[in-house]
Amino acid sequence: MSEKRKRIFKDALFIVPFMIVTAAVSMVLMFIAGRDIHEMMTIVKENTNSEPTMDITEYTGLQSDKYSLSYSYGDKESSVVYASYTYNAKGDNIVETLELKEERDEFDPGTYKIEWYMNQEFVSYTPYGSTSEPVLYPTTEQPYMCEYVRSYSWSNMLNDLNVDPDTAKGYKVMKILSAYVWDTAERENIILGLGGNPTEMYSYVYDKPGEYRRVKVTNR
Repeated sequence: MSEKRKRIFKDALFIVPFMIVTAAVSMVLMFIAGRDIHEMMTIVKENTNSEPTMDITEYTGLQSDKYSLSYSYGDKESSVVYASYTYNAKGDNIVETLELKEERDEFDPGTYKIEWYMNQEFVSYTPYGSTSEPVLYPTTEQPYMCEYVRSYSWSNMLNDLNVDPDTAKGYKVMKILSAYVWDTAERENIILGLGGNPTEMYSYVYDKPGEYRRVKVTNR
């Protein structure tokens, strides 16, 4: 086989699957255009059966050396990003960073970070706009701050929403998107994913139609 044909063959191995995925995603976007996720899942649940072989633990584990979560709240008209969390275990030690955009739970806006120095774990806080070096506190001295940063991790966030693998129902949307739905006392919760990777989580309040909390997942 000539070098030119080899190159064309290699390009096709990448381009063809990419085009298939792109077309499928475009169909999904066309399907949900003008609808929010809650409305879309209502249609799915009314017209399809859940798949008993689907297991939500496929997504609750989120096995990744590095991932980021973007937290927002809103409704059909608008949304506000209020926090972002990054987990990074690609180096010698795990680094967890919380960017808080607004005051929440008595914590001021700014950057909170858990990291290691000299074989000891520290937590720090830097207010927005500060040019000073952050003060490092051993995590044993600031357990509440440390716990708050980690509450934004994927696993802890889902624990707060009481994920129950025995009651969560799984659905296939347009054959490529996976969706898991579970109810709690006050909320209906939805995780969307592509393949083995979760991409978004929505949590809707029952007595406030259209209002939600959204968590967007980025693996990198």
